[in-house]
Amino acid sequence: MPAEMMFVGAAMKVSKEKLAANRSAIIGAAVTLFQERGIDGVGVSEICTAAGLTHGALYAQFGSKSGLVAEALGATVQASRQRMADRGRGHADPLMAYLDYYLSERHRDDISGGCSFPALGADVARQDTPVGERFAKGFSASVEAIADLLHNVPKNERLGRASAILSLISGAVTASRATRKAQPDASKEILVAARNAVKTLTGIV
Repeated sequence: MPAEMMFVGAAMKVSKEKLAANRSAIIGAAVTLFQERGIDGVGVSEICTAAGLTHGALYAQFGSKSGLVAEALGATVQASRQRMADRGRGHADPLMAYLDYYLSERHRDDISGGCSFPALGADVARQDTPVGERFAKGFSASVEAIADLLHNVPKNERLGRASAILSLISGAVTASRATRKAQPDASKEILVAARNAVKTLTGIV
């Protein structure tokens, strides 16, 4: 292969890698800012500044802020499912191992790095349909992942129980966060009560 062609090929490879890196940086910055301050509380310029990139890079990758929101939701839901797998690995009851984390004060206090369902659920309801579709797709996938771990529940009941569990724990984290400063004891009690309720839904008690 001529040297000129090898140089062009290398340049194209670097360009693709740079595009992928830019995309990852934008999504990472967007996820953090959206979960900290809400989707409508963050502008495109702030996301670009946090990612160290220009507006042009964002629009070239995602077309619009709405497009970025949808991609960010997909990324954070995938990250949450990966945490479920990682925290459950090696445990006799993988689901309860994950729920111990999910319903912990640590997760409650980690708004920017925690699950997107309690952090962004209300915001998504005010967004465009594509954003809602991405959120719903992620929620359904998470329900299925939980259902696969409900070994003590009859198969025909697993999806329904899993949907109830995810709704319960995400709602509990939302309520616990909302009451943490004004009523810290109540905030903790919400997490404990949710964990006890989940035990019933999982068939443990």
